Amino acid sequence: MGDPPSGKPPAQPPPSFGGSPPGVAAAQCGGPLELAVQHATQNIPGLPAEQAKAIFSEAFKRDSSVVFGGSRVRGNYRAESDLDTGFGNLSSAQAAKIIEKASKVKGGLPLEKTRIVPGNETKNIPKIKSPEEFFMRSGERSDPGREGEPFHASGYIAYSPDGKISSMNPDGTSKFG
Repeated sequence: MGDPPSGKPPAQPPPSFGGSPPGVAAAQCGGPLELAVQHATQNIPGLPAEQAKAIFSEAFKRDSSVVFGGSRVRGNYRAESDLDTGFGNLSSAQAAKIIEKASKVKGGLPLEKTRIVPGNETKNIPKIKSPEEFFMRSGERSDPGREGEPFHASGYIAYSPDGKISSMNPDGTSKFG
């Protein structure tokens, strides 16, 4: 029935990305949308707040997570690099609409057109189990003009409508501690 008293305060839950216990940062920032926008704009190079808000608000109102990966998460992006964006609970058509809308934000990043959603597959992309799984893939490209070219896992940063943020580096370790 618990540990004996030691004179020390009870252990606290691990800090969230803002240094507060889980849930506190979201409340202090005004909610999950604001927390996600703030965190993403601080951790995804070049992502403007207006574009982040367009992506998160549309996904969260459909109860879907948003998962970023690719070179901007891996850290080897170029100025013209796009932003790879996946959605955990959207159809391919819903993802396309959000990508199209967010692509129109003035000053925003170009967005990858591939619909990174569970169940989507193309001639060159095997069936996606989840955006997180997709961003951890590595292998050889099969798309025309790039056949045999290696691709590497990027890792990801995932944002849930309930305010949770999770991440993974390409090597499987947590991105933020």
